[in-house]
Amino acid sequence: MFKLFRKKSQVEVLVEKRGVERATDYFADMLVGKLASSEIAYQFILEEIEAASMGDTASKRFAAKSGIHPEQYWSALSNAMPEVDGPDGPQQLLLLWCLQLAKNQALMAEFRCSIDDKIMQKFGFGKYEKKVIATGISAQ
Repeated sequence: MFKLFRKKSQVEVLVEKRGVERATDYFADMLVGKLASSEIAYQFILEEIEAASMGDTASKRFAAKSGIHPEQYWSALSNAMPEVDGPDGPQQLLLLWCLQLAKNQALMAEFRCSIDDKIMQKFGFGKYEKKVIATGISAQ
């Protein structure tokens, strides 16, 4: 009964207004600003995919279809670096947003995987890596 009066978080409101796909565009852009180099972004993604590989069914599917081999992301979480996991790092920011969706675990997982996918696109990681074919023409 009292949950009727609970104020929605900013993340919940944005997801409700724009939908997950458009809302995560906004949040992914904010995270990209915290990823100072492609090496830091790659460590961030490896950690995210390792965590997703241990999550719910949708998260496991995301990890499996990421285009990043499990040998690359295994133990990424134990290779933490301050630029990713420090107090002002992108992991802390993403965690803060996800905690605002914690009452709906499926939505939280979808939100997180969508942000990760957008970051992978931005940096060309995994399934978004550009391949150079024999003709020298870049293809995806």
